Order: sequence, then C-alpha cells, then structure tokens
Amino acid sequence: MKKLKKQSDEFYHLISMEDKSHALIEGRQQTQIDKDKADRNICNRSKPMRTIGILGGLGPHTSSIFYLNIIDRFSATGSSFRPPVLMWSVPLDLEVERKFIKTGEGKDEYLRYLIQGAENLQKGGADFIVIPCNTVHIHIDNLRKKIGIPILSIVEETVKYLKANGVSKVAILATNATIEENLYGLALEKEKILPIIPDKNAQKTVMEVISNILANSNTNKDMEKLSTVIRKLKCSGINDMLLACTDLQILMKQNECSAKVHDTMDILAGAAVRECSFLT
Repeated sequence: MKKLKKQSDEFYHLISMEDKSHALIEGRQQTQIDKDKADRNICNRSKPMRTIGILGGLGPHTSSIFYLNIIDRFSATGSSFRPPVLMWSVPLDLEVERKFIKTGEGKDEYLRYLIQGAENLQKGGADFIVIPCNTVHIHIDNLRKKIGIPILSIVEETVKYLKANGVSKVAILATNATIEENLYGLALEKEKILPIIPDKNAQKTVMEVISNILANSNTNKDMEKLSTVIRKLKCSGINDMLLACTDLQILMKQNECSAKVHDTMDILAGAAVRECSFLT
C-alpha cells in the first residue's frame, strides 16, 4: 500500500510539474502576443498623426457632435488610437451671432473672433484647422492670409464630394447670409453643378428653424417644417438637398425624407480624418 501511495504521489507530482510547465509556456506565449500587439501599436503610433484644430462654438451643440463624428470615424478605421484634437469655442456675443446669421451684419466683428480663435489653435499646436460652420466661411480667405497653418474649407470639401458622387443639381438649405453671399453658388457652378435656392417663403422657414436651433428652443415642429420644405423641393424635381448650415443636421436624418440629403458637417468631418496622415 505504501508502495502504491508513493507511486501515486510521484504520478501527481509529475502531472503538477507538467501543468506548471504548460502554464509557463502559455504565459510566455501570451507575453509574446502582448509584446507583438504593443509593437504593432508602437508602430502605428510612430506614423505621425496631425493634430486637428476645431474652431467651434458656432453653435456649441453642433461642435460637440462634430467632435464625436471625428472620433467615431477614427474608430471605424480600426485604429487603436484616438486622434489628437484641440478645440477653441468662440466666445461670441449671441446678439452679434443672430444678426450675422440672419442679415450678414457685423461681418468685421465676427472676423476678429475667428482670427483670435484660429491663432489660439495654431499656438496650441494644431496642424490644421476645420470650422464646422458654413456661414463663417465668408471669411476663409482672410483667415488663410492671417493664419500660418492650413484651414480646410467646408465649401471646397463639399463641392468635391458632390462632384465625386455625380450630383448635378442640389438645393441649398442655409442661412440668409450664406445665400446672399453666394457662398456655394459660384463654387458649384464652376464644377457644373446647378445650385437651387429655395423660394422666399421656403427660405424664411429655413431661417426660422435655424434661429430656433441657435436659441436652443427648437422642437419637433421645426423638424416638420424642414421636412415640408424638402418635400416641396423634391416634388419640384430636385432629388439632392444640401444641409449648408451645420446646425440643420441636429434635426434632419437621411431616413426622414425620400430625398438624398448631403450633410456638410459630416463631409467636413471626413476631410478632417483624411488629413491625419497615418490614415492615408
């Protein structure tokens, strides 16, 4: 019996030693896997990511959605890192904003705020700047002259996108200032894309909706109003709609109408991700 017990103890001792050996090997294998993964991450990180500078606050809700859009797009690439992002929220006088959006008044005062914000982003280390607001692109030429880093244009990026997607005619849903300054008209016509401006009543409705969003007082009725404008444009033979005010995307989703809706904010977010060099 003592002999059998001794043999049994030796047998379990061998099994225990074998288990420890397997555990040691598996541990080393896992360590190597972790090391390989870390090496891949280091390799990814060694490819420089350019710092995105967001000149935001025009308005704040849209800026926050724009930031999250960029993060989601990075995640969709399979990247194990988030992009470096700086944001300057323009401390704008709300009355100045309302006048500018509705009538285009106070352009020079607006420019001063934009230059200050862009300079702060440049000093902070941004490699390029994006502005998730269509109307202030009235000032992009002046901003580019004042700032020493690239500023992507939401207008230029949108026109390239529409051309690449075969759009030949598009209705422009925007602020009065954007319409009156013909911000999109010339750029679209240059690429043989016909810009369609809503009639006076429709434009008044669009402006009311935008004003409510800026005042943070929008309701479901505003979404219904915007959808009605789009339906009427669709009935007149226009299939493509351009949300040429970034605030409008807060209300409108692609599945809420039968027309094809192109969101300028989403297009600009895609351009910002593209500009991060390790993804290209």
